[in-house]
Amino acid sequence: MICIWCKKDFDKLSIEHVIPEGLACPDELVRTDVACGPCNNSLSRVDRALVKQFELHTVIHRVPRKNGKPPMINSWKGLRSRMGANGPEMFINGGPGAVKVAGETLQPASKKDGVSDVWIKPDEGTAGFRQQFGNDRRFLPAIHKIGLNLIAVCKSPQIAASARYDHIRSFVRLEKDAVHLSAVLEKETIFGAVTGANMVEKAGRQDPMFRIMILGTTFFVDTSPDQSGLRDFRATATMMGEPSYVFPEPVNT
Repeated sequence: MICIWCKKDFDKLSIEHVIPEGLACPDELVRTDVACGPCNNSLSRVDRALVKQFELHTVIHRVPRKNGKPPMINSWKGLRSRMGANGPEMFINGGPGAVKVAGETLQPASKKDGVSDVWIKPDEGTAGFRQQFGNDRRFLPAIHKIGLNLIAVCKSPQIAASARYDHIRSFVRLEKDAVHLSAVLEKETIFGAVTGANMVEKAGRQDPMFRIMILGTTFFVDTSPDQSGLRDFRATATMMGEPSYVFPEPVNT
C-alpha cells in the first residue's frame, strides 16, 4: 500500500476516516489503504479544526465523537455544552463580563473566536447566536484533506499519491509556498446528521470535483491547482441564481 501523504509504502493497517470520525463519517468512507500511521497521526490537528467547526451540530444531533464518546463543547471561550438528564444543554455567554457555568469560567462570546451576536427572548424561551465558518486557518486545508482522500477512494491511492496532487498535500500541511485553494459553501442546508460525498462528473475535466456534505452542510471542492472547475461552478451557480458562498473569507451561519 502507498500513503497518499508521504508517498511511502506501508503495510501496517491505519484506519483513516475520509471525513473525520466525529462528523458521522459513513462506513463506506472508512479506509485502511490510504494513509500510514505517522501521517494519519500528524494530520489529526487538521481534522480537529473541522470537528470544532461542527461541534454545535454534533451536540444538537448527538453525533458520537471518536471511539463513541458523547459530543461535548469545551474548547470555545464563550460556549460550553454538557449532556443533561433530558438531552444536550448549551451555555452561551452574551457578555459583557465573564460568568461561572458548571464550575468553569465562561468568557463573553466574540467574533474573534467564531461566536457572536448572542440574543435571548425570555418571553418565548428561545436564544441564538451567530457562528462563523472559516475563521480557523486550518479549516480549508481540512476540507481539501477530504478531497485528496476522495481521490484515493474514487480513483486510487496511487493516483492520489502522484505528483499531480502535490499542491493539495502542501496546502493541507500549511506549507509556506503552497498554492491557495478555495471551496464553495451552499447556503442552503439540510437539517440532520447527514454526512457523505460524491464526485461531480463533467466531460473533459482532468481533476475531479467533489460534493461533500457534513452534517447537512454542503461544500464543493476542486482538486485542480488552478481551481478552474470551481470557477465554472461559480459562474453556473450565478447564472442559475443558486445561493452559494465562496471561501476563504469567514461566513456567518
